[in-house]
Amino acid sequence: MRLPYLSRSTELLEHELKHYDYRVGFYPVTRVLDLSALKDRNSPFEKSGIYSLQCSYGDSYIGQCGRAISKRLKEHKRDFVRSLEEKGKKKETPRTTNVESAMARHCFEKDHSYDDVHPKLLKTCEKGVRMNRLEELYTLKAVIDGKNTGFNVLNDLEAVFFDNFIR
Repeated sequence: MRLPYLSRSTELLEHELKHYDYRVGFYPVTRVLDLSALKDRNSPFEKSGIYSLQCSYGDSYIGQCGRAISKRLKEHKRDFVRSLEEKGKKKETPRTTNVESAMARHCFEKDHSYDDVHPKLLKTCEKGVRMNRLEELYTLKAVIDGKNTGFNVLNDLEAVFFDNFIR
């Protein structure tokens, strides 16, 4: 008879079953195989890499971050909130050129809620030349997809493709 090994009580049960001519074998409840199959409990946004932001109207932004992407996403939202606060302090519309985030600027200018922005992890990778190339690749793909669907890519394409500093 096979029984799961739970504790000393299982051994006592084995002893009683021997009186009735039963042979007992035990198997572990937790196997090493089960332990090795555990998933990474950290959010994928806690890693560095390439991400996209898409507003509910279809326009998108491709970005990279050598830090945890979640921190960069918070900065995008912070820029949007700051632009709203600036608008509340002044009677006229604030200049959006001070807003560092292209997606925050887009949402502010189009009067979208930033809650309608959906982040997506495209690729995790370490900061460096590979990350720069991946950002170029994903941005180019987004531009091509945008031409087919009529949506805009909010990236500064000259900075992404022609800035020798990032090469």
